[in-house]
Amino acid sequence: MSEHEEIKSVADLLKRPAGTLLHAKQHLVEITATTTVVDTLKVLARHNILAVPVYDEEKKEYVGIVHTFDLLVYISFGFFQVEEKVTPESLQVHIDKLRNLPAQELIGIAHLSKAGWWHNGLNVYEPTRSIAEILSPLEGGLERVLVRATPTHRPEGPSDEMHEGHYSALRILSQSDVLRFILTHPRATQELTNKTLGQLGLTSNFNEFQKIVSVRESESALEGFRHMYTQGADAQAIMLATISHVHRLWIVEPGQHKPIAFFVSRIF
Repeated sequence: MSEHEEIKSVADLLKRPAGTLLHAKQHLVEITATTTVVDTLKVLARHNILAVPVYDEEKKEYVGIVHTFDLLVYISFGFFQVEEKVTPESLQVHIDKLRNLPAQELIGIAHLSKAGWWHNGLNVYEPTRSIAEILSPLEGGLERVLVRATPTHRPEGPSDEMHEGHYSALRILSQSDVLRFILTHPRATQELTNKTLGQLGLTSNFNEFQKIVSVRESESALEGFRHMYTQGADAQAIMLATISHVHRLWIVEPGQHKPIAFFVSRIF
């Protein structure tokens, strides 16, 4: 489906070429396979981003994406999971190692269930591929994909630069980018967004809500991060100390009667 054909439904939106989503995307920020954890943190902070692709100069390919949470997991407690007794000496060794540790060694450390996607390199999608096609890896656990940008897809501004001998004309697309694009076409999505969670079958199995990952407000941030890591969650609910486990399951009940539009309006 071309970018100029009429859109009547969500199915029509998903037939659009992935390049449609690139117009507002800025140039690609990346690191090399030898970039240290410390320098990677500086890159993330400087560009105000949460994840960055890693380019291996020897293999001439992108080998994965390092996420902020990967770094947080390792810096906070990754080392201590294998250390029976932490001493000032062993802690100093950990700190010294951290200064020189290549960030690529932490690819997928906080998303172990997604290791198959992250460690086998990154596929680069052509802008002519449909949005539906790039949704497949996103649904499989990979939160971001790389799409090649042609000149017509690039925003005005600084041109792409040469990076150690390769020309970066790529852009990162995330699950959020796809959702934002869909929501910019209210006529096509109205039928879907007006449906409730219950109507979509997302609350049909009440026992599924036992899988809600949560932490009590009295617990430390470190314990919260550890819990997210062990549960394989990207986010978790913060519960009042007075709320019991049974009550946690009941909290979701009122929400199942609200339309999808209610939730997405609070996300974006």
